[in-house]
Amino acid sequence: MGSRVIFTSIQQKIFVYAVLLFFGILTLSSFTLYFIIKTELQDRIAEQLNIYADSLSEMVKISVDSASEQYLKGVLLERASVIETMSSGTVIRENMLEIASKPPLKDASVSIRDKDGRLLIYGITGDAPSCGKTSLETERFVKNSIHYTSGTYTIPSSGWCVTVSVPSASFRDILEVEEVREAILSKKFGKSGYAYVIDSSGNVLIHPVIENTNVYNEADINGRYFIREMISKKNGETYYPWKNPGEASFREKVASHRYIPELDWIVASSSYLDEIYAPLFRLKVYLTAVFLISVITVIPLTVWLSASITGPIKYLTRAIEKGGTDIRLVKKTADETGRLIDHFNRYMETIDDYRKKLEQDLQDKLKAENALKKSLETEKSVSDISAGFINFSSMPTDEIFRNSLIKFSMLIVASKAAVYKTTPDKCRMLYRYDPSDSPSGTEECRAFSRWLFERTAEQPELFIESVWQSRENQSAMHFLKSRRTVSAAASSMSVEQENDTVILFEFAEPLTAEEYENLRPSLRLFKNIFDGAMKRVMWEDSIQKAYDQMERKVQDRTAQLTEKTVLLEELSKNLEKRVHEETKKLRTQEQLLVQQSKMAAMGEMIGSIAHQWRQPLNALALLIQDIEEAHFCGEITDKYITASVSDAMKQINHMSVTIDDFRNFFRPSKEKTKISVPAAVIEVIALMASQISNNSISVDFSCSAKGSEDGTDCKTAYPEIYINGYSNEFKHVIMNILNNAKDEIIKTKEKENKNGLITISVTAENGLVRISVKDTGGGIAPEFIDRIFEPYFTTKNPDKGTGIGLYMAKVIIENNMGGRLCALNREEGGAEFIIELEETGSDETKDS
Repeated sequence: MGSRVIFTSIQQKIFVYAVLLFFGILTLSSFTLYFIIKTELQDRIAEQLNIYADSLSEMVKISVDSASEQYLKGVLLERASVIETMSSGTVIRENMLEIASKPPLKDASVSIRDKDGRLLIYGITGDAPSCGKTSLETERFVKNSIHYTSGTYTIPSSGWCVTVSVPSASFRDILEVEEVREAILSKKFGKSGYAYVIDSSGNVLIHPVIENTNVYNEADINGRYFIREMISKKNGETYYPWKNPGEASFREKVASHRYIPELDWIVASSSYLDEIYAPLFRLKVYLTAVFLISVITVIPLTVWLSASITGPIKYLTRAIEKGGTDIRLVKKTADETGRLIDHFNRYMETIDDYRKKLEQDLQDKLKAENALKKSLETEKSVSDISAGFINFSSMPTDEIFRNSLIKFSMLIVASKAAVYKTTPDKCRMLYRYDPSDSPSGTEECRAFSRWLFERTAEQPELFIESVWQSRENQSAMHFLKSRRTVSAAASSMSVEQENDTVILFEFAEPLTAEEYENLRPSLRLFKNIFDGAMKRVMWEDSIQKAYDQMERKVQDRTAQLTEKTVLLEELSKNLEKRVHEETKKLRTQEQLLVQQSKMAAMGEMIGSIAHQWRQPLNALALLIQDIEEAHFCGEITDKYITASVSDAMKQINHMSVTIDDFRNFFRPSKEKTKISVPAAVIEVIALMASQISNNSISVDFSCSAKGSEDGTDCKTAYPEIYINGYSNEFKHVIMNILNNAKDEIIKTKEKENKNGLITISVTAENGLVRISVKDTGGGIAPEFIDRIFEPYFTTKNPDKGTGIGLYMAKVIIENNMGGRLCALNREEGGAEFIIELEETGSDETKDS
């Protein structure tokens, strides 16, 4: 059987489970984040490399087409004088051979058609077939001629169409590498990535380092011919190790390549993986730092939290261990622990009252005992009343009582008896014991109740006065009369009648009346002492019983407390589970609200992106139309192509930036960073610019800080105003407020038909940043102004509002960033939203 960890306290359980849970989640989240970012980074790099490769391929194709067209156009212009001599429909073989023998490239063809499309002359390199004014459109070689046509030139004087056609495979002889070399090498990717061109034979045509070499047989350390693989694959991505001349070692590289069949070229854009994954290394460092900081902060926090939960339980346990009844716990919380403390205090009050009652009873008994002790101490001075009588010395009461029982035990079973004067070492007293006079004494230990004097002065001697039967009485009298003196040994006579026994002591002489009178007070005192001792025995027995009863009750109460302690532990476990479940529910609800808010904002943003993309799409459409028109007009030049491509790439990059901004805006911030408030507001305004301007709404944005010029136009320059918080969530708050302002202005315009204005101001003074957003809408209804920050509360139609935007804004500002968000109506009309946050110094890392 495996060993099982045994925890000795609830605090240890809470600490261990909390630490394991936290660091487990942290580790899992870190690995997940790392691989997500790595995958995203790989996808984005691959996407960028593919875009670069496509761009290079298109650029080369455009250059080939342009060079081919210009070259063939020049050939036609050179041969125009020859063609113009053909004014009749008769084909002159010499002229045709002159035209056919001048094609610019191998396998080129020259054809002439009239305005109706009929083929008049067709020539190729070498002998040409005979042809006349007949339609040859169905002939295969004519179709091929039309198929391979790459440029035409019309002769205005005759309406003839002269065509020079070149097979695609011949394009490589037209294009010069130097024409595209500089343009390809200028394309850089990352820190040291570059573009290059090879052909299907492995010849390096364009490369920043190793041009005019053959790399067809290049292989890595595993014998993999990656260049052959790239040539075989033609289009796609290839990973391989590479080391340029002068570099120390091989580095892993990725290349995205495209095949151009017209040139038999492979155009590739490449980058090194260590540069691509450089951000991942920094991410590892950041995650390690976060882990170490978490260890430093979470462990003490967990210790404090577990101690705060188990502190009252430990206090209660220590109080029970002490066993005192005066313990009262201080109630610090209103949860289950607090209610348990209330029950414990009431229970201890009940026990304490019972203890006080027992102590009071004990005190009363001890007072009576002390009074008895004082009486005994008073009588201790009495000693040796007569020779041989009981000596009242300074012995303790218990010893006196024990000796008394020893000396008088012989009379316990006697019904009536008399004691005579004896020698000094014997008892000598005159008294009669009657058990029936003291039932309680007989019940407890058949102790003495009283001694009675049974003698008269006329009687010459002492005798047994009363026995149960007269016969035994007469026998005793006879025995006593017959013996006036006895020897030193004691003599006795047993009278067995109903288990009664009389013991007679030896004596020297009878006790006189005077001696009896002198002895009588002492005998009475002895009786009182003996009765007091018996009472004390009874009191001690009663006290012992009370203590035994109290001990049983304490044991019962201890068992109950033990049971309640077990219940308390179970309650603590259930409480911990309930807290965890409720926390999980709250987090789930908050995440759902955040997701709903983001989805609502995303809907708004998609509309904004549609507006922002419309302008660059229109510009691209115009560029394409202009290229088509320039093509028909013969105005396409290298400079024109470069300018058109540059303009198109600017528009495409603008659209790409818009998408990146959109993605970054909705990516949640994982940790607090330093935020430039003006920059964040400007970014949100830029994202919403099309939505705002399309509704005839203008935005006035100003900001000022202590020591700067008041009312600075933040769109051109702004002072340094920073806060600490979650960047994207903060921008989300600004967007929600601006969306509400825009919607209210649009609603007001439907009634009043006037342009709207949104005024945004950012001020920083005395360590506080204040962001004010004012609008010229209809304001907030007085009955709703206290409810606008409640979840799912909205005054908009269901298809225009979810009621969670302002709620999430307040949660982000006040709960997550420690600030304040409020709303009020302006006297001049419209509403104003105010955000107040603590200002952060400018020496920290910024993330706007």
